[in-house]
Amino acid sequence: MTSLERPTWRSAPVVLWVLALTVLVLAPLARPGYALLRDMVATPRQYLTDDAWGAGPALPRAVPVDAVLAVLTSILDGALVQRVALAAALILAGLGAARLAGGSTSVSLGAATLMVWNPYVAERLLMGHWTLLLAYSTLPWVAAACVDLRAGRAAAAWAVLGWTAIAALSPGGGLLVLLLVAPLLLWPGSAVTGRQRLAVLGGWLVLNAPWWLAGLLHPSAGRSDPDGVLVFAAQADTSLGVLGSLLGLGGVWNSDAVPPSRAESPAAVWTLVVLALAVAGFGELRRRWGPGAAALAFSAGLSVLLAGWGAWHPASLERLVLEFPGAGLLRDGHRLVAPLAVLLAVAAPWGAHRVGANLVGRSGRIALATLVVLGPVVVMMDLAVGALGAVAPVRFPAGWDQVRTELAKDPGRGDVVSLPWQPLRRYDWNDGRPVLDPAARYFPAEVVTSSDLTVQTRLGQITVEGEDARAAAVGHALDSGRPAVESLPPLGVRWLLVSRASPGEVPAGLLTGAARVVAQDGIELWRLPTWTEGTSTGRQRHADVLLVTYAAAFTLALGSWTMCARVRARPASIRR
Repeated sequence: MTSLERPTWRSAPVVLWVLALTVLVLAPLARPGYALLRDMVATPRQYLTDDAWGAGPALPRAVPVDAVLAVLTSILDGALVQRVALAAALILAGLGAARLAGGSTSVSLGAATLMVWNPYVAERLLMGHWTLLLAYSTLPWVAAACVDLRAGRAAAAWAVLGWTAIAALSPGGGLLVLLLVAPLLLWPGSAVTGRQRLAVLGGWLVLNAPWWLAGLLHPSAGRSDPDGVLVFAAQADTSLGVLGSLLGLGGVWNSDAVPPSRAESPAAVWTLVVLALAVAGFGELRRRWGPGAAALAFSAGLSVLLAGWGAWHPASLERLVLEFPGAGLLRDGHRLVAPLAVLLAVAAPWGAHRVGANLVGRSGRIALATLVVLGPVVVMMDLAVGALGAVAPVRFPAGWDQVRTELAKDPGRGDVVSLPWQPLRRYDWNDGRPVLDPAARYFPAEVVTSSDLTVQTRLGQITVEGEDARAAAVGHALDSGRPAVESLPPLGVRWLLVSRASPGEVPAGLLTGAARVVAQDGIELWRLPTWTEGTSTGRQRHADVLLVTYAAAFTLALGSWTMCARVRARPASIRR
């Protein structure tokens, strides 16, 4: 078995096509401002608070990416960082799939399109999961490095770790890489040694330690509310049911994040066409990669089973989530089908190539290749232009800067409670788009927000309890009906932030006795006359352990990228 071929992915047609797809999706971001949609929160600058690097009371769901953003946005504006990250995710995904597929230009073009323009990308973009999209973009590169490693190119192990470092910015991304890497390394019939397997999987543990170690050290020990299994289970977004939707790379739990085209018959037909072409092209992958093709197929199949677990057997997953730390990562099933996207992206173009050649000759091959390249775009046009305007930049009102300035003057800081007491905001200046409260990332203070999420499901309204004990304590204090000046200072709260531009109620009498410091552009900052210093959030006892963990992960990541650069710089004759 030879190492992976790379004949066409760098060619001008492939690169220009990937850039064109990226521009078509992200066109609204040509305007200034910050795109705010559900979990995607961009701010001018993010601060290195305790929660940002896992030392706070909240379960580390955005670790270590929030710490990385805090560093980057201290140098660059958050709008630029957001645009670079989103564009990089789409470009890397397209070029990575083209490289992994290899073959003719038409095969590379088809692989790039299928990897960039699919329901997984659309639904995760509408969910605001940009870090997961960035991890998704590394998967074809990780697979390519694993194929090279299986073929005996030992230096490819550094490439696996280098791409893993990018995916490990979020817990979900780290899990996606593991789903892909473990089968490719452990599957028999390769030149991978036991030492190489141990090094790569051990490196994965180190690179992902900032989030899994912080989760284990968290007071909840990384356990999540089992009610979330039902809420976040994969849902059918086509007429093919849950399984068919997952096989078509759809199935997100939030119906508001589903492109309207998914409910139309062409979406179901296109899913069947891509699956049929992938089956037809899988033989070519076996010819090129040997047993590595079976390993990739196993990874894809496992990802589908895990993605549908919450929908097909929720009781067992609920028990797992309740009893085992970190099992909450399996609740949002749809995001786990990413390895299937890699398989479909590389196998379907080869299927079109073989079917076209065998059945109807060169003209048929060209027609089928064109179908694979243009079909995804035609069938799901509502991914274009920022998912038809859903991803669009806005500017924060000037009042936000005024609040930030006021908070920066406070030497003791104290914590800030954000009201209304709910995790999502729908600001009128953001065209009513739902977004996680940006206050926690915008201001240089520990901002306490509600971590409980209430979702309307087919079985009624369900509230998924958060894992933040501090937020729960503040919530109980707010529910007591007493003024904030009485109930919140003992919890270390000094400030109340009230968003009038977003729907939601502030309990009557809550602000009695507080002093309003800022009132501008629908945002208000209230100061409590007294507060108890030393009882605010503070760092956990394990902060020193987390610092060492970050240092180890950063060192390994930097070393991996440096080794990759050195290997690429050597002449080919030396590498062989």
